[in-house]
Amino acid sequence: MESSLIQAVLDEDVSAVTELLQQGADPNVFEDGDKIRPLHFVAQKDSSAALEIAQLLIHAGADPLAQTEPDGQTPIEVAELMSSSEMVAILNGRSRETYH
Repeated sequence: MESSLIQAVLDEDVSAVTELLQQGADPNVFEDGDKIRPLHFVAQKDSSAALEIAQLLIHAGADPLAQTEPDGQTPIEVAELMSSSEMVAILNGRSRETYH
């Protein structure tokens, strides 16, 4: 189920992410030693689907301060590098509605 969550995040499939989280998928899952989590993947994107998925993941308990190995990069840092002010705001705990 967890690899399906990562794939749904990569595909920006909001309904699949919602369903998988409702079924108990771990929002902090990672597949290898690099510890890249779903929030790291979604933080690279700036679509409305990605913003919605970020909110879903955080609501489900995803950690925006989770660090990759060995560089220690957080989803917030990824979003900052990708120049997405909305994504940074969501990952910092501010609602997307602030921007609409």
